[in-house]
Amino acid sequence: GLGLPGAPAHVLRTATRKHLVRQALAAGGVPDVPFAVAATWAQARKEAAGLGYPLVVKPVDMNSGTGVRKVADEAGLAVAFAGATGPERNTRDQPLERLALLERVLEGPEYSVESMTRDGVTRVLGITAKSVAEPGVDGGSGFVESGHLFPAPLATAERDAIERHVAAVLCAVGLTHGISHTEVRLTASGPRLIELNPRQGGGYIFELVRLVTGYNPLRVLVDLALGREPVPGPAVATSAAVTFLLAPAAGVVREVRGTERLADDARVVGHETPSSGREGRPGDN
Repeated sequence: GLGLPGAPAHVLRTATRKHLVRQALAAGGVPDVPFAVAATWAQARKEAAGLGYPLVVKPVDMNSGTGVRKVADEAGLAVAFAGATGPERNTRDQPLERLALLERVLEGPEYSVESMTRDGVTRVLGITAKSVAEPGVDGGSGFVESGHLFPAPLATAERDAIERHVAAVLCAVGLTHGISHTEVRLTASGPRLIELNPRQGGGYIFELVRLVTGYNPLRVLVDLALGREPVPGPAVATSAAVTFLLAPAAGVVREVRGTERLADDARVVGHETPSSGREGRPGDN
């Protein structure tokens, strides 16, 4: 090879499959949410009965919140299980494992942690507070992110607890190199993992990080791959946020007013408005 640093293939395989991450945390003694994996409907029913409702059901290897459902009973479980295991390929035409991950519902505010790890040492670039449109318990809609705020307004003890938990998660998985986007909920029992992603954050999070810290996560990724210490560029804001407007129900967008005020507002970096036409209630990110 070229002798350049990188994460081992087996580590990335674990990090990109939600059930393998949960198993790694259990093996590493990291506090986690009760979970089970199901390949068949009979197995899903049995595991759900053992865990107890309500539950979150998700495919083990999809992204953007696709197929993630909160269910209150067996009828909802049937719909969620079919959605999680039915698709054979993802949006990039890669084959899916078609396994469903069942998890106890985590209560508490949601955050994501943007990190870079070099030679096994993790440095947190910052923590993002996330607004999440919670689904009902009928399995009809998923968890959809409606906004991000960076850096998250956290007390020092809360921030330290989240950073320690994420470092423990990355260590348990064996991720010693690269950037990561780790989602957690701050529960009454402490931080708990939602999911780990060995990549930059989506949904404009990497842009918020760049504006506030000067670190461009994509440039950080390249620097790490070349064995260089990432160096930040100029920071241009002390905080930054993005909001996504979600349709409360299916309907028709006839017009959008007031956008000229956004274009003239120096505090607004950018905005997009929907074109006229039918809009639906989003089911994923």
